[in-house]
Amino acid sequence: MTDEEMLAHATAFTLIRSHPRRPLGHLRELKVELRSWDPDAWAIVGDDRSVLNREGLWEYEPMPSSRTDEFRVRTRWPAAREAIQFAQSHMQKYPTGYAPEDQ
Repeated sequence: MTDEEMLAHATAFTLIRSHPRRPLGHLRELKVELRSWDPDAWAIVGDDRSVLNREGLWEYEPMPSSRTDEFRVRTRWPAAREAIQFAQSHMQKYPTGYAPEDQ
């Protein structure tokens, strides 16, 4: 199986980095996950399972049956590549791993 064929089967990607405010060995991560109940919709998921919206704000993710169309529009990307690029951009804005209000 080629790398491209393996990637075609991927349903999640994890972006990690060392976190300066945590002891060595701990990581801060963002996950980009395909939501199987919402085909072709990728979500950016934080450490606490909230999701990043298109404005760069974190939102609580309700149960699948409670997600509105508006919620999906705000918090989903049609391709993994787009979601990964947005997640990387978000991570670069906060080099310490925290948003300004969290510091």
